[in-house]
Amino acid sequence: MRQGRSLSPVDPLHAQLGPEDLEYLRLHWAVSPVVGALCQYLAEHRFELQASTDSILETSDLAIRGQLDARRTALLRATTGHPTAVTYRSVQKSFFTGPNQVLAWVLAYADRYALQWTGKLPPVPVVNDARDSIRRTVVSLVEVRRINIVRDALGAFRLPARPTSQALQQAKTSRRQVYQLAFAAYANLLAIEGGDNDTVRRLLEETLIKPKENYQLLELAMAVSLARAAGERLNVPVRLHEITLGGNQILLSVGEYDIHWQAQTKSYSPPELEPAEAVYYQLLADYNLRNPQDRPDIVIKRGEHQVVSIGEAKSFGKEDAWSQRLRSALAQIVRYTRGYRPAGQLEGLISQSCIALSHYPTAERVAPTPAQGPVVLDSEDLIAGHVDEWLDRILAHG
Repeated sequence: MRQGRSLSPVDPLHAQLGPEDLEYLRLHWAVSPVVGALCQYLAEHRFELQASTDSILETSDLAIRGQLDARRTALLRATTGHPTAVTYRSVQKSFFTGPNQVLAWVLAYADRYALQWTGKLPPVPVVNDARDSIRRTVVSLVEVRRINIVRDALGAFRLPARPTSQALQQAKTSRRQVYQLAFAAYANLLAIEGGDNDTVRRLLEETLIKPKENYQLLELAMAVSLARAAGERLNVPVRLHEITLGGNQILLSVGEYDIHWQAQTKSYSPPELEPAEAVYYQLLADYNLRNPQDRPDIVIKRGEHQVVSIGEAKSFGKEDAWSQRLRSALAQIVRYTRGYRPAGQLEGLISQSCIALSHYPTAERVAPTPAQGPVVLDSEDLIAGHVDEWLDRILAHG
């Protein structure tokens, strides 16, 4: 401030996010590209580190290794009665003050969270996947800690509350890039903790391990959009479950409703085959081919056994392909319903179900939606949260 410089941000912002959200975002920040860039640069320019000089007050007997403090010496001798005691200021090199405090804090804080990724990443690179970027950052953090000067500094370093404003100013204005990168990583963390939408969105785009296929994203959009609308309508929280290997797992829970993704669920029973299907399945067996498995994209259950809706997503590139994909999705909805309802009782579940298309032209839509048919939406409807008709049908009959 004496030099007329402004520093923003200096102190942690008052986060608008909940504690669990903050911990989750910090976990992703620790393996983000901004931390990875710092680690990579430090590994390649380890000699760019510069110790700070700090003046400390010491007491000794006659031996003076610095600038004598005559006033403190006189007071010391008067209070202790020690005639040869001296107090002096010595200069000591330190990696815990100045811009090094920011660097050490960022590395120590990132390392604390990066450890949680250990054992959860593939040992070999995964092409075009966030896991590869995360793995490289974790490896870089480990390698940086092995550098002697960094190991010695972090070995005795204890995380303070936050770097001081003076240390942040020195790191920001330093001519050495390693300290500028440390400040950039710290400022990025503050923006994330402050709930900056653009920064958080960019962080998750870079580090979130998510499906890459468009059809999977469309399926998840169906589940999330419906869960969000149901949570607001029922005034209950939406719970996101952890996805692990295996089937019959719940993706989202909203009150008494559970949303399953890519799972038949235990409520499914193979329907009795129609004559044409029986011939088809026999041909598959004759050619040593497995029978196709019916697995809806989305299954919504109320309680443990009652299936109240099915969701089918169709992703495609050409906008004029919607009619062909809708025709296919309608056939699938009918076929899936047979596994959850007895013959002759399919209409109720069909009308409570939904089909999501990548694109559904407004001019081609049937209005109002046939009462006996599923609700048909497109990706823009899901993004905007226009799922009221689908939700109304579920709540009315579910």
